[in-house]
Amino acid sequence: MYLMLDPQFHPIPPDTSCQQSIQIFEQHKQLAHEYLEVQTEMAYLQQHMQDLSERLSVTAEQQQEEEEIRKLEKEKEQLLQLHRNLKIQLELLKQQRGDRSQQEEPWTDGWVVVPHPRPT
Repeated sequence: MYLMLDPQFHPIPPDTSCQQSIQIFEQHKQLAHEYLEVQTEMAYLQQHMQDLSERLSVTAEQQQEEEEIRKLEKEKEQLLQLHRNLKIQLELLKQQRGDRSQQEEPWTDGWVVVPHPRPT
């Protein structure tokens, strides 16, 4: 496993005639193994963190888009209600004026002129 490390970090082969050298070599191999495990886990966690960050970014964008859609749908409903109310008002004005005003006015595009009372 330690062979996966950069050559400068490879443990020096032990002096086989010295028990302490062999122990140090084995300890160095164990530490190198642990180091590689930690590095691998760190790389995995960094990738996982990046993935989560991207998902969070997408989620935030989706929330903004959904909020914008809700806002636009509410505005659309308000405009439709306003349109219905204006149509009702138009019909009421037509009924109040009677059919003769329709015949007297040259335009028939649905617009009506409502006189504005002047302040006294």
